[in-house]
Amino acid sequence: MNYKELAKNILELIGGKENMSGLTHCATRLRFNLKDEKKQSQKK
Repeated sequence: MNYKELAKNILELIGGKENMSGLTHCATRLRFNLKDEKKQSQKK
């Protein structure tokens, strides 16, 4: 698995790193705090 490509795709889907105000994780999920939820992609 290419983790750099995966990270790039995730950042694109959440509206860019500028839109992220926080991040937490557990064993199976990433939980993002977004500044503007309207910027996130709804396609995936």
